[in-house]
Amino acid sequence: MSKKIKDFGTIQGHWYTVSLHERASLLKIAARHSPFHLYVPLVSACDQLGQRDVHQTLSAFRITRRAKVTTLTYTETSALWERKEYTYEFHPDRIVHYYRVFGRGAVERANFFRSWLNDSTTVEQELGVAPGFDTVFSPAVNFMGKVFHFAGDTSIITAGDDPMYWGSGLASAPLCFGLNNSGDDFWMWVGLGVRPGSYTFDTFSYNENTTKRIFGAGGFACNYNGKLQVDGSWESPHLVLGAARDPYEGMAKYITVLEKNYGLSSSHRKKKIPAWWRSPIFCGWGEQMSLGYRDNGNRDGVSVACYCTQELHDHWLNILRRHHIRPGQIIIDAGWEHPGTTGDLLVHETRWPDLRGWIEARREEGIRTHLWMCAWSRDGVPDDECITNADGKPVASDPTNPKYERRLRAMVRRLLTDAPGSYNADGLKIDGQMNCPVGPGLRNTENLWGLELQRRFLMIVHDEAKACKPEAMIGTFFANPYLADLSDVVRTADQFSIQSSPEDTMRHRARLLAIAMPGCPIDTDHAFWYDMRENWIDIMHAQLTCGIPCLYHAQYVWHKRPFCRTYLEEMTDSDYRVIRTTFDKQWRRIRRTVGSSLKQKH
Repeated sequence: MSKKIKDFGTIQGHWYTVSLHERASLLKIAARHSPFHLYVPLVSACDQLGQRDVHQTLSAFRITRRAKVTTLTYTETSALWERKEYTYEFHPDRIVHYYRVFGRGAVERANFFRSWLNDSTTVEQELGVAPGFDTVFSPAVNFMGKVFHFAGDTSIITAGDDPMYWGSGLASAPLCFGLNNSGDDFWMWVGLGVRPGSYTFDTFSYNENTTKRIFGAGGFACNYNGKLQVDGSWESPHLVLGAARDPYEGMAKYITVLEKNYGLSSSHRKKKIPAWWRSPIFCGWGEQMSLGYRDNGNRDGVSVACYCTQELHDHWLNILRRHHIRPGQIIIDAGWEHPGTTGDLLVHETRWPDLRGWIEARREEGIRTHLWMCAWSRDGVPDDECITNADGKPVASDPTNPKYERRLRAMVRRLLTDAPGSYNADGLKIDGQMNCPVGPGLRNTENLWGLELQRRFLMIVHDEAKACKPEAMIGTFFANPYLADLSDVVRTADQFSIQSSPEDTMRHRARLLAIAMPGCPIDTDHAFWYDMRENWIDIMHAQLTCGIPCLYHAQYVWHKRPFCRTYLEEMTDSDYRVIRTTFDKQWRRIRRTVGSSLKQKH
């Protein structure tokens, strides 16, 4: 055991070497077989709401070695906390860093590898990372298709939505970044080690440039936005560093660490999946959008809910039947509900005069039906069952409120059961998941936030749905493994793309989902709308390599992307042949897996 930091020496793992830059008070973490490295400060600020955790002094250094793990601990005094105790664990295959604060206060941001400085000899006010890497991989899908970031960029993984890159494409992501230098085959993955129940932060960020310098101080942060109260002591999430050959392998290794060391459930990896969950999908949303363009042009504010009707769905299904295209699942998307009931769904009886009869007729035909629902909507929900903002105004439904929980459970029963007045659907397409409230000043019944709030909503829906029908399918577009056990099928979601075709983003999303949500079949979702290629129908072949083929069109295809003229085209016999071939291949794939156990009717 050593009590002096200068006795730190050098520590080696399988892939790393760690040494002390004593004069700069930095640790150097370097790859053993790559030029990759980073210098990190010894201290990390745990800011309170509106107050900076300014570094003061360090003391009580201890270096211990037990078995194959070397541990470094030391203590810091700060402007906000009575003291902070830091820990580094140097395992052969990974480095783990965390700290514990003592005192009282509301945590705004728990930083890692960055802090505040008050030194009269320098104009610098921040301590941060000196990177020996130039690229940051973020698993947080965005509509700009920005996957790889410059080391000086900001990247945010959120429990809600992040408008930085034109909005999030999937709901949350693995809480793990990948770092690389010059495109070599060494990647450091940096992820959060969090135990179930502690995912209460709104965001996990890389290089959040709070002082608006030319580039930020680097490092990482969990943003609690003042909603986490400490009274006594609190331990930060763990920052875990590992190595991989590419960023996707890094994500997989990170999730394995969560399962082995942080209590993440892996039961969903082996769950039994009903064969029909993998059957080809038809959803009417693309036709709704196409008809909206046909009748109104490409204009803001056009509602396409009026095209979600029983009559039109019969029309679209008849077109598919004429071309011998057989879906096994149908999604009735937004618009089936009566206006003003999005938060407490009731059927629009003019559009759907016999919704339950229609659903039951499809089941007799061998087709399962899912109803669209929108998470966090407060339409039709009383104000006293809602989350409020700093001004006390309701912003979203509150799943921690017992009254709203009862309302939500009753709604799920209405959608899924065969009780009088219910609709007897086979599953739910949950939309709107990125509307989960994040940010300062929010209030709900239990002061529960972040992915824990997302999980609470999803747990209520999932548990009630399974009580109604054990095989009820819950469709989400989450990409975070903490929610994998509550998702049955995951969607690649709206595939806006900076490129002329959404195929690359579909493949990227499907690859991420396969890693983050193991055991969940992948719904390849909506693609034609954003494809400007003449051979746009070819994406059906690509869908088969990513997951379950999904068709959003039966007659018209509206092609729309920024900076291009929009146009509508009617589908051709050639298009229908490609779709039929794709769907037939998926049916054969299912038959090979389950034999004749799946009911199939022509």
